[in-house]
Amino acid sequence: MAELDKATGLAELDRQMKHEAKQASVLQSRLEAVRSVATSPAGDVTAEVDSTGVLKALRITPEAMRAGAENLAESIRQASRSAYADLPDRLREAVANR
Repeated sequence: MAELDKATGLAELDRQMKHEAKQASVLQSRLEAVRSVATSPAGDVTAEVDSTGVLKALRITPEAMRAGAENLAESIRQASRSAYADLPDRLREAVANR
């Protein structure tokens, strides 16, 4: 009888571990899919960062290109900072929406 209880307990533990591993994999996939996108106040640059904070896309309007290097650089900084600043909220949402 003790052997049966031990085997049943091990089988249950194995089932629970597989379930937890699957949940962790789903959460990891959800987190990897997170993106944060922000646009500069002037609306001329949009930055997109992934879940690790890596800049994945930068969209620059023709107007931004004509505004001069200094203005373009500032718009890029503003859009990038906003995207990075919003990232923790996007990650929290991904975790909360399990």
